[in-house]
Amino acid sequence: MWQQVDAEGEQQWGVRRETFVDRRDIPLKTGTGGKPELVVRESSSSFEDIGLKPDGTEWTGDLTRARSAHAAAEREFAAAQKAVEDAKTAEEKAAASQRLTAANSALTDAKVALKTALRGARPVAVAHWVKAAEEAAATALKDGAKSGHFQIYPIDTDQVKFGRDYFVGDVVTVSVDGTEYSDIVKEVNISVEDGGRILDVSPKIGDQGTGEPLNLYRTVWEMKAKLRKLETRM
Repeated sequence: MWQQVDAEGEQQWGVRRETFVDRRDIPLKTGTGGKPELVVRESSSSFEDIGLKPDGTEWTGDLTRARSAHAAAEREFAAAQKAVEDAKTAEEKAAASQRLTAANSALTDAKVALKTALRGARPVAVAHWVKAAEEAAATALKDGAKSGHFQIYPIDTDQVKFGRDYFVGDVVTVSVDGTEYSDIVKEVNISVEDGGRILDVSPKIGDQGTGEPLNLYRTVWEMKAKLRKLETRM
């Protein structure tokens, strides 16, 4: 019924994935013209059952008052019917008959008012559940959003060298395909031969982790999983 697309990620990665989010608790359906409509059913009292808000209250104040007035009118009508049944004298019967007529008229008005209040509350309920669907879609997109980690091994040049221009703990800026990233030099691997001569100095920039082979395999697997969830639709 509701679809949300990560158009930016779809364009950037050239991948289209779909995920169905089961939210049958949202009482909406696609109506005429593709617009969302509230799923309603007839209650035992012949009024539309549009449900309640998640907190258990009516959708509008008018609907709350209309239901209360209708319930009171029903009680009065039942009491008037009982009065007619219990009337003994002609005077009692006449009074009971007048009361029943008035109660019936009030009940009819209360029914009309309740139906009007139900129609007025429908758009409020629809707006609430549409927002719930949008939030569910946004959450699914967020869960499947593109995300990645990188680790860079800088190479010393005459212009920039580790140990001379920057050290462990320094914040450095790296340019990758025209995009700049700033991060902390978290560690450095130094290879030394038996004679004590330094063979290689490899600073690490980024947050991939230990850099060990098993960590690399896990990272590749995680990146594939994230790519599968890159674009989510409902």
